[in-house]
Amino acid sequence: MKLLLVIFSILFGIEVFSQTTFTNQACINKFLLSPAYAGFNGNIESFVGYRHQWTGIEGSPSSGLVNINSPINKNSGVGLLINNYQSGNFKNFTINPAFSYKARITEKMNISFGINFSVINRQLEISKVRSQGADPVLQDLSSLKSTVYDAGAGFLFNYNFLFTGFYVSNLIANEGKYSDTNIKYLRNRQYVFHASYLIKINDYIFEPTAIAELNTENTENIIYYDISLLLRYKRRFFLSLSFQNNNAFCVSTGGALNDKIILNYSYEFGISGIAGTSAGTHELTLGFLIKRNQTEIADDIFPVTEEHEYQIKSDHEIKKLKKDIKKVKSGFNKTISKYENRIKKLEMKNSNYSIDQNNLNLSEPIVLNNIKFAMNNDKLISSSHAELNKIIVKMLTNPETKIKISIYTTNFGSEIFMNELAEKRSKTIKNYLVEKGVPESRIFIYTKGNSKTEKIELQYNR
Repeated sequence: MKLLLVIFSILFGIEVFSQTTFTNQACINKFLLSPAYAGFNGNIESFVGYRHQWTGIEGSPSSGLVNINSPINKNSGVGLLINNYQSGNFKNFTINPAFSYKARITEKMNISFGINFSVINRQLEISKVRSQGADPVLQDLSSLKSTVYDAGAGFLFNYNFLFTGFYVSNLIANEGKYSDTNIKYLRNRQYVFHASYLIKINDYIFEPTAIAELNTENTENIIYYDISLLLRYKRRFFLSLSFQNNNAFCVSTGGALNDKIILNYSYEFGISGIAGTSAGTHELTLGFLIKRNQTEIADDIFPVTEEHEYQIKSDHEIKKLKKDIKKVKSGFNKTISKYENRIKKLEMKNSNYSIDQNNLNLSEPIVLNNIKFAMNNDKLISSSHAELNKIIVKMLTNPETKIKISIYTTNFGSEIFMNELAEKRSKTIKNYLVEKGVPESRIFIYTKGNSKTEKIELQYNR
């Protein structure tokens, strides 16, 4: 009887604490809120976190969390969450694989359904339970173990910058049983409701978030909530403030270590109860962007490079123009030519965007007056070879040197013809340099037809 009293008193206390604790990682990783978020933003992301609750109190809860989520295609995603939780003599190890299905209703409206499956390994170290005097029952047991299989389901609604949904856990198993004993314990069903909204003002993104958890403990329904505000600056730095209804406050701050890794630290403190007597709760999270969404600019916590943003926007424009071409292809040759020319320019700029002046640190442009072409033609005049040969010598004697050649044609002609002429002349110069031994990867071309003046400019990287 003494053993049962000890066990149930410990389990009851731990059950309450473990079910009401929010992990602050959810402010930067929405996958923790619901399996419906698996692969939702199109990125492959992974997060690793450690949380130590109520520091300074012996046996206080701590947990290690590892998770990853990824899209499979444009309509579905998968994820995996592993959580190792420990509090005093109690350990809980959980593995949650997840799957989601996303449906696009309109250009700005999406819904997503998600399910996850759980394998929960629960263990109570009886050998560490303190008792007065020698207890033969306690001495015969070293630990109690239990394995439970369960599932949960979630729904997500997204319209423009609004995200809202719910998640229900413990759909299958409402109780567990320790191996080789008749000791059972209740597993309470949880209903989690969440909503957030993105507000973009110049370089700032504000994201207010509300999370409410309904916990069906025995015959009572207990509600916990968390209200937070996340501020992001230039997608590089972020700060979050939150309040929970158990009189706990949290401050989180972090930023991008580079374009692929973010770091977040959270400090949670209480003004009453057990949290108020501790040194606070500390939580550290590392996030890794494994692969960026290649079709959209996701509203996630990771920074977006200018190159990626340019590629996405230009790809969208290319797709739109190609659709328009199909619609007008019967008899509108002039319109078709204009669209096709625009696509070529976008594709050329897209392939060379990463070598602009900011990335290459280019020198001031030098006008090459001695390189000339036949009028309205892409054929080089022979006197131009001497100037090009000087460039070749410098390139071959300096293997690290890269160049950018900008070719402009005049506006004395149709825009389509002059753009095509500039592109043909650029190929002529590039082919000449490559034939003489200059690697193609070190030559970058920029063309602009229909310019005020006809000229050729040269820039070296510094």
